[in-house]
Amino acid sequence: MQFRLSLPQDYVDTWLWGRIFNTSRLPDGVEVEPTRDFCMALLKAEVEVTVGATAAAASAARNLELRDALIKLIPSVVPQPKDAEENNVLYRFVLDHGDFGVHNMTVTADPACLPRVTSVFDWEGGSIVPAILTEPKMVVTVDLTIGRCGRPSIGRWGDGDTPDKMDEYEHWSEVYYSALFQQAPELRVVIARGLYARYMWFMMRKIRNETNQDAVAEDLEQLASWVEKTTKAVDDGQFGHASAELLRRPMELCHRGGGNMHCHCSP
Repeated sequence: MQFRLSLPQDYVDTWLWGRIFNTSRLPDGVEVEPTRDFCMALLKAEVEVTVGATAAAASAARNLELRDALIKLIPSVVPQPKDAEENNVLYRFVLDHGDFGVHNMTVTADPACLPRVTSVFDWEGGSIVPAILTEPKMVVTVDLTIGRCGRPSIGRWGDGDTPDKMDEYEHWSEVYYSALFQQAPELRVVIARGLYARYMWFMMRKIRNETNQDAVAEDLEQLASWVEKTTKAVDDGQFGHASAELLRRPMELCHRGGGNMHCHCSP
């Protein structure tokens, strides 16, 4: 993630849509611009591509219902900016690496003997997204992630899972995101304000990249349950409390993961 990098509009126009959807053809009426409307169009296209591609014959009707319910929910989960400044925070375009981690960096020590990244390489998985959909994950021995609940979490470790190791990994995540949010405080606002849109986006991306059909079916069931719960909250006027609560409270780790400590929370 290169959150602070300003991207030229012609670069965004050339690469954004094609890198995500493998086609440069935009839907009719869609213009690539850093706005809420474009973010909603991007989410809608991801829903149509992902749910449409996973509609097996036996579940086609149900998946089409899920597609329609997701699209209907998009205007509720994509936040309306209060002013032009907040629009720029939420919807300006950022460059995501796709596999950001120490294995794709060269690092040296600065005069104070602190690590300094001198290059980032292997950009084959890179993409351009509105800031609200950015992926801040950092890959070290483990994945230092932001969970679906918007809080620091961990996933995919390769150096043991003893209680001491897990405590150490969680500490790494806490330190990394504390430093990241200190350097870019607007990123925490982006994650909190976009809690529901991010959940939808990353579930779509996960499903589209999944090769195990049983896992796809499980993810679709989880997504359908989330849509039902979120739609009810919108209809009852109880929507958005999780985002507000996330900003009110100090940053804390997510401890509500499954058996492998991944965060499986939903907003």
